[in-house]
This record gives sequence, structure tokens and C-alpha cells, in this order.
Amino acid sequence: MMMPYFVTILLFAGAMGIGTDMVAGEKERGTMASLLVSPVRRSSIVLGKVFALMIISGVSAVVYVAAMVIFMPQMMGGFAGEDLGISLTLTPGQIAMLAVLLILVAFLYSAIVVMISVFAKSVKEASTYITPAYIVILMLGLSTMFTTEAPADWVYAVPVYNITLALQGILTHEITALQYVLTLVVTLVTGGV
Repeated sequence: MMMPYFVTILLFAGAMGIGTDMVAGEKERGTMASLLVSPVRRSSIVLGKVFALMIISGVSAVVYVAAMVIFMPQMMGGFAGEDLGISLTLTPGQIAMLAVLLILVAFLYSAIVVMISVFAKSVKEASTYITPAYIVILMLGLSTMFTTEAPADWVYAVPVYNITLALQGILTHEITALQYVLTLVVTLVTGGV
């Protein structure tokens, strides 16, 4: 129930921390101007920044998820003083589905952070601009924790909200192929736009 929330929050927070410095920080230090006068297309610069940020935030997300899967049962049993019977086993298919989804989510969040950071003149200003997006992602992640019934297929077409639903569906073995593919397509298109 909590794992999709943590994954999306940690992924966005990782992209937010590094991405603001990657774009707005370079503007603030004056290194962006020298980069823009080089004989490289601006689209190549932007895509390079998005993909670099995507790789960094994607790797951090994999580390977070692996740590949670490995250590959450020990932590929960240790805090309660008893074994709560918490176990999370993933099949190779689920691991592959999670990997593809995390790559696309890292791409989407990186694109959002870079796009918002472009409008800022300093890292502090970029962080201020990104905070509302962070709050929206936080609220959408929280909303899936309190959902008791299975969502309709069309809900998986809602950007960002579909990510936490898909993560929850993968971990609980309740996602259909249509819902998963719809989530992937919507996430990729949203990140591309």
C-alpha cells in the first residue's frame, strides 16, 4: 500500500534536487551561456540534460526500491517487536514491468523538472516553482493509499495518478495488460510533450 507512494515521491524528489541545479544552477553560475554559444543544437542540450537527470534519478529509485523490498519486513517486525508477516516477493515478470515503468517515470519527472527549471533564474527560484508540482504528486500518491476498490481502466489514462495505480497493481498482482500499456503510453507521451 505504501510502496507506490514512496517510489513516486522519492523519484520526484531525487529529480527535483539535482534537476534544479542542472538547469537553473547553470544559469545562476553563468555556465549555461557558454553552453548555448557552442555549436550544438539547443534541443541536444535539453535532451542531454533530461536523459542525464533521468539516469541519475532512475538509479536512485532502483536503490530505494531495492532497499525497501529487502529491509521493510525487518524494520516493521523490529518496530512492533513481533513478526507481522510482511513479505514482498516479485516474479521476474513483475520486476521487468517495474523496471520499464520506473524508466518511463524517471523520464517524465526529469522532463517536468527540467521544463519548470528553465523558467527560473536561480536554484532557489526553481525550487519554488517546482514545489506545487511536488505537492500535486504527493497528493496523488497519497490518494492511492486509501483506495479500496479496483479503479476503472480509463483512470490509467490520467497522467501521474496512473503511475501510482500501476505500481500498486504490479505489486499486488492486480494490473491488467491494458492498464499497464495505457500507463506506459500516457507516461511516455506526457514526458515527450
